[in-house]
Amino acid sequence: MWVPEEGGPAEFYRRIGFRETGRVFDGEVVAELFLDPAPHP
Repeated sequence: MWVPEEGGPAEFYRRIGFRETGRVFDGEVVAELFLDPAPHP
């Protein structure tokens, strides 16, 4: 989650793969990051 403001961390989080969910909680943007499970040997 982050506060949507100019100069905030939103672009950083988007670059590393976070996607905004469309929800806002307590004035902060909610985002999610999906991770692929580790392959099993």
